[in-house]
Amino acid sequence: MRTLFAPLTHRSYRLLWIAQVFSDFSNFFDLVALEALIVYEWGLGAGALAAFAFAAGLPWILIGPWVALLVDRMSKKRLMLICCILRIPFVIGFILAPDLYWLLPLVFLKEILDVLFDPARQASLRWLVPRDRLEQANALGQLSLNTSKIAAPAFGGLVFAVSGSETVFLLEAGGFLLAAILLLRLPADEKVSGAASAQLLSLRDLTAGVRMIRSNRILTFVIGTATVSMLIIWMYDKLIILWAKSLGMGVEAFGLIPGMIAAGSILGTFLVAPLHRRFRNPLVLMSTSIFPVGILMIVIGMGGLKWFALPFPLWLAVWFAGGIVAPLFHVPYATLLQSESPREMVGRVVAAANALQNATMLFSPMLGAVLAGRIGVGGVFLLAGIVYWLFALFCMWYVRRVLLGTEKSLQQSKPAS
Repeated sequence: MRTLFAPLTHRSYRLLWIAQVFSDFSNFFDLVALEALIVYEWGLGAGALAAFAFAAGLPWILIGPWVALLVDRMSKKRLMLICCILRIPFVIGFILAPDLYWLLPLVFLKEILDVLFDPARQASLRWLVPRDRLEQANALGQLSLNTSKIAAPAFGGLVFAVSGSETVFLLEAGGFLLAAILLLRLPADEKVSGAASAQLLSLRDLTAGVRMIRSNRILTFVIGTATVSMLIIWMYDKLIILWAKSLGMGVEAFGLIPGMIAAGSILGTFLVAPLHRRFRNPLVLMSTSIFPVGILMIVIGMGGLKWFALPFPLWLAVWFAGGIVAPLFHVPYATLLQSESPREMVGRVVAAANALQNATMLFSPMLGAVLAGRIGVGGVFLLAGIVYWLFALFCMWYVRRVLLGTEKSLQQSKPAS
């Protein structure tokens, strides 16, 4: 634990991390509330949930590559601050949305700011954190992100059940405001030259991140693996609430599922360091972590198809196990992404990776919705688990037989800058 929290001894990173905690928690605080609003109050189904995922994913494709240039050429502090402040009016707009047609544009606009915030935060690590503590900083970032992805929706769902959606959105806006106040205290980052600012929308710069990924075999593998993983995950992610509903769970019970995944992800984050020492190579840890996820999805799918029944506490244990595995994938992924990218290109590489992965949000939820209508919600989970399990076998074989020769260079690599 002392090793994990070592980057927090640096005041600038400590401010950034606390700001990230508020931003991440607020960003995901409305997720269950919005899904519950769509399913339980408006009475809509898988198609509406897929449209919701589409609206949230589209900015990562249309906007992500362009804002990457802003991240690499402008002040990261200023960009993150702008994102936190401008998200507040869109969250307030959720309160006034009368139906899905008003809600989706607000979700789209708010997500544009999320697209800009994430690569700016990741790029800022290269000037706020020493190179020898970059992995711990990424682990802390994943601890905030993964915990917020699950704990925030769970708590938001509880607040929704008790006080309604207005309270959820007001608390979310307050979180963004606190994050902005903390970001104001960050030191100024690197200056941007006038020549660089004048070329913000250069097509060559826009494609530089993709060229960098293609030229580096390790980046190609880790980003490709993450993209395929997101393709599979998004096929069933928006169906979790329907899976819970099909087993007779109400919105309160559904809110506990994300909470258990959050608890598992916290435990998994503390397991990253000892498992990294055991596996020695982040590529091996990352590829191996995929295997148990496929098994868990198969179990969840079989339960959804009513092939067997489990008491609710055991289902929570299954989702808890899934949470443990998540950081074992995401922490080595983020570390490899940053360490293999030149310092001046981190923003563009991260944005290109985000664009590829979030492209799956445009059609994978729709595919999941179509499959749910034909083979059932449980069938989607079962199919996703089988595919993910086979993909894990391929990744483990590829790392050990093709990329294992890069282990020495990975362990001895120096900062790309």
